[in-house]
Amino acid sequence: MTERHRPPILKPNEFYTFGSYFQMKFAPADILRELGVTLIKATINLPVAASELLTRLLDLHQRLEEAIARVSLTSEAAR
Repeated sequence: MTERHRPPILKPNEFYTFGSYFQMKFAPADILRELGVTLIKATINLPVAASELLTRLLDLHQRLEEAIARVSLTSEAAR
């Protein structure tokens, strides 16, 4: 199945800042596609020093994982 031709989102002679993309009325996936970029959501594991084990680290990790799952890239919270 071929994708329908869409009019360009970005204008060649226009200047864009990072904040400009958040003001656009297009889905982030469409903007990224036009820029030739893909978004990959994945968990990263950062190194932890054994001497600095934090008792609240597991709680923080769980809260972050729960919050990330609820945030849509098209929401005001994400912007």
